[in-house]
Amino acid sequence: MHTHLGLTLNADKTHSTHWREKVRFLGYELEGRSNPNGTGWLHLALPHEAMRNMTAKIQQATRYPQAPEYEVFRNINAIARGWSNYDRSAHTNTVAGGKLSLIIYWHTVHYLSTRHRCSIAKSMRTSYASDPKTGCVALYSYKPAPPQTPEQRSFIWHKTLPRISRAAKTAPTVNDSTADSTTNWAKGRSDHQKLTTRTIADNRCESCGRSDEPLVVHHPHRLAKAKRVKAGMGHVAHSGIAQRTKLRCHTCHMQHHHHVKDEGCAGGKPDAAQVARPVWRGLGGDRRA
Repeated sequence: MHTHLGLTLNADKTHSTHWREKVRFLGYELEGRSNPNGTGWLHLALPHEAMRNMTAKIQQATRYPQAPEYEVFRNINAIARGWSNYDRSAHTNTVAGGKLSLIIYWHTVHYLSTRHRCSIAKSMRTSYASDPKTGCVALYSYKPAPPQTPEQRSFIWHKTLPRISRAAKTAPTVNDSTADSTTNWAKGRSDHQKLTTRTIADNRCESCGRSDEPLVVHHPHRLAKAKRVKAGMGHVAHSGIAQRTKLRCHTCHMQHHHHVKDEGCAGGKPDAAQVARPVWRGLGGDRRA
C-alpha cells in the first residue's frame, strides 16, 4: 500500500482481532455474527457512550428555563437531526431512536413547565398536538412571528428516520439544514427576539423606513452596561430579552451610537407608512406591527 498508494497505517487506528469481537470504528460498534446456517454478517450498533453524550447535550440545551422556546427547540432539533442522519445505518437505529425521543420529550416538557411555572399536565394541554407531517403527537412551540396559528407551530424531534441498508443502491436523502446549536440568547442577542423584531417592522428601518440597506436589531441600552445582579452573565441575557429592540438600518444605527449622520438618511424621521402601522402587543411590550 505504501509502494503503490503512498499510504501508511496509523498505529492508533489499526487493530487486528477476531471478527466476533466488538470493534469501535467511525462512531459504530462493529461485531461479527453468524446466522443459524453459518452465514456470517456484520452487526452495526451504537455505543452506550454515544447515547450518554446525546443525553448530556439534551440536558444542556434544556437546562436554562429563561432561554427562549424557539432557540431551545431549534437546538434540540439540530442535535437530534445530526444524530439521526449519521447513525441511520446502525441495526439498533430504531431502538436507540425510541429511547432518544423519550429523553427529548421528558427534558423538554420539564423545561416548559419550569419556564411557565405550571404543571406538566398543563404544559401538555397547551403545547402537545399532532404533527401533520408525521401524524404523531409531539411537543411544539410557536415560531417568533405573529399570528400564532397552527401553521406557525414548530414541533420537537420525535420520529426516527428509517434505517439505511448497507446494500442500498441509491443514496439516502437527508434534511440539509443548519446542524449547529446557538446560545446567542445568553449574550443578550436572542434569535427569537431578532425574528420577532424583523417581523413586526416588516424588514424596514423603524427610524427612516428604508429597506435597501443592511438592517440590524438595535438595543436601546448597551448590553455591556447592564446592571449586574449576581456573578455570571445572567444580567446580560435578561437585559437583552427585556429590552424593546428596534430594527434600524446601518446609517441610523451608527447615528444613534456614534452620532454619525448621513445625508441620504431621513435622520430618524419615519415615513407615513411607518406611522400608520397598528400596534401589536408581543415580546417586550407594545410595538408597532
